Amino acid sequence: MQLFDAFFALILTIAGLATVVTASIEVVFRFSALRGKHLQELVHRIGCEVVAPALGVDPTSERGLVEELIVKVVENPGLRFTEEQKKKVVDPKKRSPYRAYESVSVEHVLRRLAELEPVEALLARGTEEAEALLDRTARKFAEFGSAASTQFRRNARMWSIYTGLAVALLLNADGVRVLEAFLNDPTLTATVIANSGDLLDDLSRASEQLSAVQAKQAEMSSDRGDPADASPSASSAARDTLTLVEERIAFVESAAATLPGLGVPIGSDFFPHCLLFGDREAGLSPDPFCRAETRKRVDVRGWFFHSVLWLVSVLVTGLLIGLGGPFWFDLAQRVASIRQAFHGKPPPEKALSGQDLDSGDAQAASARARLVQEVVADARKDADLPAQDATRSPGVG
Repeated sequence: MQLFDAFFALILTIAGLATVVTASIEVVFRFSALRGKHLQELVHRIGCEVVAPALGVDPTSERGLVEELIVKVVENPGLRFTEEQKKKVVDPKKRSPYRAYESVSVEHVLRRLAELEPVEALLARGTEEAEALLDRTARKFAEFGSAASTQFRRNARMWSIYTGLAVALLLNADGVRVLEAFLNDPTLTATVIANSGDLLDDLSRASEQLSAVQAKQAEMSSDRGDPADASPSASSAARDTLTLVEERIAFVESAAATLPGLGVPIGSDFFPHCLLFGDREAGLSPDPFCRAETRKRVDVRGWFFHSVLWLVSVLVTGLLIGLGGPFWFDLAQRVASIRQAFHGKPPPEKALSGQDLDSGDAQAASARARLVQEVVADARKDADLPAQDATRSPGVG
């Protein structure tokens, strides 16, 4: 059982370090507005490849139409852009303003598209062409968005790996040394496991906070009401985002200090960081290779061999940390349930799978058709145009 507990404690340790990585990347993404820039690039592609050709407009000569669509889609109605911010939004080389949306719904895109003057003129001539345009836009938005999300996740995973390696090197996280400590010191293992409840609670709370902010932003992006009414919600979402960033920074600082405080063998008291940052003359380090008598006794070959083993172990640990907090959080929960079963305790009831949202192509097409017809009907109503029969399915462009 000591072997199982040692591996469980190691998983908890890596989970804590991995959450440092995930929180750090989230802070970088929030400050750099990378998600917002991806959304702007997606809308630009929709405008150039779908909307402009359908309206008979050359996107290279009539950039105003595409730029107007980008501003309408990404602008937060409660935090209007200044003219300078609008220039940043349509310029792919500039950072997105913090007021811009980072993600929007298909409905939001269609409703903002219906507000363009050429689309309003199309609606005035009838609903069939407008429905065809909106239907094609909805399909292409989902198609382009899926490809962009895949690429974004791939890039995020690479950043996570790089950050994991950096965290392992900076914090001197040697997985082999940590596992040996847990195997040889049952008290240390029990201490880490005893604190696992607080760690898992912190990870769960951080995930819920992020989900809550993202849900509020998604709700605002599909708001059908008067844009002026969205100001309080928009300001609240902006405050929540800043609060989330501040809490993530605090979490990174506390998590980096908690593990060494519990006695986990990471940090500057261990080889090789003790030779660079520790007190070399104190001779009190728990790592034998940091003591003066050991440095005198070990020859160059021994130092080289030990250094290579440390580097390989730290790099592997960094790759594991780079898998991210959610992966290790889920694994730690599963292992905790197995461990409770071994101890005769019933595992906690917790859903481990989300709702199946794969409804099939036919149902997706039907839902898209209803949404397109609803948007067209609302747009015609806003333009004081007479209602038309909307029972047919929209055309395919």
